[in-house]
Amino acid sequence: MFGLTSTTEKVQFIKDIRDGDITMALDKLKSFSEGGVDLKRLNNDLLEILKDILIYKKTREQMELTVLDEQNAIELADSMDIRTINQLITGFLKAQTDFKTVSNIYTMFEINILKLCTLGDVVEANPSPRPAPRPVVKPEPKPIENHEKPIGTQVFETKVPEKEEVKPIVEEVKPVVEAKPIEEVKPEPIPEPKKEENKIMEAPDWLFDDSTEKKELSSDGDIYELNDDLIVNLMVCGDKDARKNLVNKWGTLSQFVGHPTLGDIVALAKDGRPFLVTKNVVVLEYDLGTMAKKLNIKSNQDKISSLVRKIMDVEDVFVYAISRSDGVRLIRTFQNLRQISKLPRPSEVKIDIEEIKKL
Repeated sequence: MFGLTSTTEKVQFIKDIRDGDITMALDKLKSFSEGGVDLKRLNNDLLEILKDILIYKKTREQMELTVLDEQNAIELADSMDIRTINQLITGFLKAQTDFKTVSNIYTMFEINILKLCTLGDVVEANPSPRPAPRPVVKPEPKPIENHEKPIGTQVFETKVPEKEEVKPIVEEVKPVVEAKPIEEVKPEPIPEPKKEENKIMEAPDWLFDDSTEKKELSSDGDIYELNDDLIVNLMVCGDKDARKNLVNKWGTLSQFVGHPTLGDIVALAKDGRPFLVTKNVVVLEYDLGTMAKKLNIKSNQDKISSLVRKIMDVEDVFVYAISRSDGVRLIRTFQNLRQISKLPRPSEVKIDIEEIKKL
């Protein structure tokens, strides 16, 4: 739509500024302006992104993100230090104030981008002025006193050099040391490099299945639908450590897409990201709503939960999926309720899997 920019474009704009790529940053700014983008709104959006980066760098908590997805938050947080992030925030905050006083908004914003792109440049200090040369005082020549004696009374003494006695040079004869034969050094045999075993298709213990029947997923059917209130309550009970452990194992799923029995299940699961984890509920987040809908089909629940149960090593777990847009909405709802102290206490939340499955 005319006059709007995507989060991806704004993230790339921040990356160009971070990298000091003035050409790309100014070209993108020109493109924004020609596309009818409101620079004041763009400035506010960039501040929101930088706020997400700073919070994620300090907390590593996805629940605190309001604009960025976790992948972009990780990349940006790892590529910038705290000082750089704060400098960018300060620069855009200053632009926010300058918008009210300058006559040419575009030029002011362009200059601000130039300053931010050159934050990493080394500026040589002004050389200190050289001290004025001191005047050289030449000493006055002293008169030469004449110490010569009159010619008539001058006496010349002639000294005959004494002959030095020449001593014969006697060479010291050193005994000849018999050379020892050099022992032949045999090269040590070079060990053959060990062939690394191909462990790519070696499934971990939690992926083993005694069954040889291929498990296939349904593409349509009745689906589970959890309301926002229930998911917010699950967010209150979320276990950060359990989520981190699950995320660490989740990345290995892509190696087993071709598994003979669990390949289809792994292929669907790997495209999601653990959004929240409780004792017996896991919520995955997908970029595409269609993928989330497929996972939520009731006939697929047992197969998906069986895989996640093995990964987490728990007796029972319910797996639900949401889209990226749903995740952003839920996080904002969670944060708004927290600000007005309307969130329930974890001890007040009761989660019953069997009741959830009846929804």
